[in-house]
Amino acid sequence: MSGGSGASGTDARHRCATPLRPPPWCSEAPPTRTLVDEQLRRITRLAVAAVPAGHMAEVVVMCDHGPVSRGATDPVSEAIAALRRRIGRGPSIEAWVRGEAVHADTAAIAARWPERAAQAEEFGVAATLAVPVAAGDAPVGTLTLYAPIGRGFSRDDERAAGAIAEKVAVVLAGLGLRAASTEVRQLQEALRSRATIEQAKGILIALHHCNPDEAFARLTTRSQHENRKLRDVAADLVADLVAEHVAEHVAPGSLRPRRRPPPFGGRRVTPLG
Repeated sequence: MSGGSGASGTDARHRCATPLRPPPWCSEAPPTRTLVDEQLRRITRLAVAAVPAGHMAEVVVMCDHGPVSRGATDPVSEAIAALRRRIGRGPSIEAWVRGEAVHADTAAIAARWPERAAQAEEFGVAATLAVPVAAGDAPVGTLTLYAPIGRGFSRDDERAAGAIAEKVAVVLAGLGLRAASTEVRQLQEALRSRATIEQAKGILIALHHCNPDEAFARLTTRSQHENRKLRDVAADLVADLVAEHVAEHVAPGSLRPRRRPPPFGGRRVTPLG
């Protein structure tokens, strides 16, 4: 069964020629990519269970460098994805261009995408159902299901797949963005911590005439002894030494700044001596 007429050449060229800003889920850092793929894989498995005709599924995301397969339930999807990228056409791309579901049985695939029909038997695929996934009003990809030889998709299958495609949209537009934002914050915090630790090491090198490794060892020893994070020990050392430096250079008779509490206990000690 083949549902709907094909998109006009003008519409397809317009959509494909429109400059696309790569969405954040196309270029995640590895931890985010793993997290998103795990969520997408759960959803594609749900799609296979909810759509009786389907025996495998994938999410096809349209990035600036072309369609990318995510969360596939079967390794065969990798071969289908490679063919899709090579020929630049197929049900998933058409569903994205048109913004509506595309049904394609064996006859429709042979008529509209003959390059793909040649490998359909090798893939064990007789029919394809591609349902668009939208972020806001803009289609950003598809939930694509495949039926084995001897089976096809119904309109009920399309409705079920459409409901599941909404879950894909939530993952891409919600989880992916939140995870990416979390990683940015973690990276920023790591950079700030590293800068503080390097400052503390520099102070220890100057005070004790030691090398960087010895200075770092002093910090880690203090961190373990007090059961505190290394960055907190380093921050206290830097702040305390800065406070002492300011106190020593205040002009006589002026208001002297309050001294910070000793960072390593109730009495002042030579830092990490």
